[in-house]
Amino acid sequence: MGSFKSRGGKDKVVFVMGATGTGKSRLAVDVAIHFGGEIVNSDKMQVYDGLNVVTNKVTDEERMGVPHHLLGGLPPDADFSASDFRRAATLQVESIARRGRLPIVAGGSNSYIEELIEGAGREFRRRYECCFLWVDVQLPVLHKFVAERVDRMVERGLVEEVRGCSTRTWQTIPGECAARSGCRRWTATSARRRRRPTRRPRRGCWRRRSTRSRPTRAS
Repeated sequence: MGSFKSRGGKDKVVFVMGATGTGKSRLAVDVAIHFGGEIVNSDKMQVYDGLNVVTNKVTDEERMGVPHHLLGGLPPDADFSASDFRRAATLQVESIARRGRLPIVAGGSNSYIEELIEGAGREFRRRYECCFLWVDVQLPVLHKFVAERVDRMVERGLVEEVRGCSTRTWQTIPGECAARSGCRRWTATSARRRRRPTRRPRRGCWRRRSTRSRPTRAS
């Protein structure tokens, strides 16, 4: 498809963004197939190993032969900050562009994307020409698609995958993953917090005003 450089000589990078269930992954694959690109995952839960169904990672079939980077590879208890992502994603983008292919950053974690393009003194934006694609879907269509996707996730073993998580792994995995699966992170610490009594109100806050009239002071 030729060189992916702007008139100023910068390499081009495409960002595919949008809400959950809008079809970012599918669009990113279509763009990669059409232009000869590779995808860099920017979903903060999909960079971890395991829970492939819960985090809705693209399957081998859905990738359609398009190389994906930063998709898994980290243990569930790893600390992978936005700055870590910026460094790792920059290396992947450099490698893809150097091979004459189009880097496509796709995912729903805007904090990762913001750090990539704005962090380190906006070095990334100075080096690359960025094109941002925001996928927007009407709510009735989105609700229908998400409901169907959850059904497919259940068929793929969503419940069994969550049940198969060991207690130790589930306590150390980031909280957003638990939120996606509809489960709660339940640890001894959180249990103690739930049993912690609420703070008593300050004296006089709940004092009921007397209905009896007070005697007036004699002048």
